[in-house]
Amino acid sequence: MQIIESSHFGVRLARIVLTSANQDHRVTLFPMIHIGEAAFYEKVVAEAFAHDTILTEGVKSPVARRIKRTYRWVRASTRLSLRLQSEFRPKEPSSATIVRGDLSTAEFEHLWRDVPFWMRFASFFVVPMIGLKRLYLRHARNA
Repeated sequence: MQIIESSHFGVRLARIVLTSANQDHRVTLFPMIHIGEAAFYEKVVAEAFAHDTILTEGVKSPVARRIKRTYRWVRASTRLSLRLQSEFRPKEPSSATIVRGDLSTAEFEHLWRDVPFWMRFASFFVVPMIGLKRLYLRHARNA
């Protein structure tokens, strides 16, 4: 099943609703991307926070933050007015319970030490270089 599709025309995401045959329970999956249009995020946040429980992903760690920094560089270089997913919060108060589905910071940091050195090196030095290259190429195309 494909829930995210990328083409020359843009990115499409399929929201999926799963229902229980035995109980009155429903789960809605909102596939997300890190960079998109503000209207998209505003709609998804409003719909998600209308649910009782929200299961989120994302590790709170300096390592993850450093890797995601390249998204900001790419966003800053576009004329499309793209925004980061992390910039959006519900406008209205919500009683939804938020459940963090990823590792805790301590668990992530412990496991990160077991990642081979070359991969950790790449995440700190190569990934930002790729982000800077993309930023440069966008500026060169738009100039």
